Amino acid sequence: AAAAKAAAAKKAAAAKAAAAKKAAAAKAHAQTSRSTTRTALAKAVVNKAVKKPAARVTTTKTTTRTTTKATTKTVTVSRTAVRAPVIAPVARTGGYVIGNDYPGYYGTDPFRFTARQCTSFVAWRLNSRNGVAFNVFYRGVKWGNASNWGYAARSVGIRVDSTPARGAVAWSSAGHVAWVSRVNGDGTITIEEYNWNYDRSYHTRTVPVSKFRYIHIADL
Repeated sequence: AAAAKAAAAKKAAAAKAAAAKKAAAAKAHAQTSRSTTRTALAKAVVNKAVKKPAARVTTTKTTTRTTTKATTKTVTVSRTAVRAPVIAPVARTGGYVIGNDYPGYYGTDPFRFTARQCTSFVAWRLNSRNGVAFNVFYRGVKWGNASNWGYAARSVGIRVDSTPARGAVAWSSAGHVAWVSRVNGDGTITIEEYNWNYDRSYHTRTVPVSKFRYIHIADL
C-alpha cells in the first residue's frame, strides 16, 4: 500500500511537473508570440516609414523679371514748307498837290543837306508832312546824294519797291528824288520836287509809275 501510495504520489508529482512545464512552455510561447507581433508591428511601421517617407514639398518661387528697354527711334519727317504767295502791294490812288511850301533855306539846311536840292526838299517834306525826323544820317547811315538813297534805305530795313504811295519817296538811282503827292488811277503818279532841271526851284510833274522806285519811309 505504501508503495502504491508512493507511486501515486510520484505520478501526481510528475503530472504536476509536466503541467507546470506545459504551462511554462505555453507562457513562453505566448510571450514569444507577443514579442514577435510587436517586432512585426515595429518592423511594419519602420518599413512603412521607409517605403513612404513623409513628402517634403519644396516650393521654388521663380520671379521672372521682364526688362523693357526703351528704344528711341529717330523719325525724320520730310516737311515741305508751303510758302504763302507773295502778293505785291497794290497802289492806293488819291492824294493832292500841296504846292511849294519849302522854306527859304540856303547853304546847308537843318537836315544837313545842301539847300534847294532835290534831297533837301524831300527831307523837308518827310519832316513836315510825314512826321519823320529825317536827316542825312537817318537811322545811323549816311544817305548823302540822291543816287545813294535806295541803298541806304535797304541797309536799314526800309522797303524799296515798284509800288508808289502818297508820301513815299520817288527814287532814281541816276541821282534824283521826289515826293509822291498823288497816285493816279491810270498808271501814273504826280510828284513834287526841287532842282529837276538844275534851276534849284520847285516843280510838279505827272510821270509813269515805272519811272521811279519807291522808298517807303512813312507813307501817308
